[in-house]
Amino acid sequence: MKNKTSYRGHVEDGGVVLHERTSLPDGTEVLVVPLDPAPGSPAAVLAAVKRLRGIKSEDVDDLMSFVKEGRHPANYRDPLRPRRGR
Repeated sequence: MKNKTSYRGHVEDGGVVLHERTSLPDGTEVLVVPLDPAPGSPAAVLAAVKRLRGIKSEDVDDLMSFVKEGRHPANYRDPLRPRRGR
């Protein structure tokens, strides 16, 4: 028999901790399905880094040179203050 009730929780010290109490009796078998992490969350960043482990150092060097080429000096001008000579 499949139960369609779901519960939210998180993993802590290798076990699942539910966010709220349940009426499930001790010993009830459950199925735990990990959710995809939200984009930009620490879990998503860690997952992306793990996928990148096969990148060569030369690729990183190339990427950093492209980033440096595209940099522009910061503009610290106050956008609300009028420019001189205008």
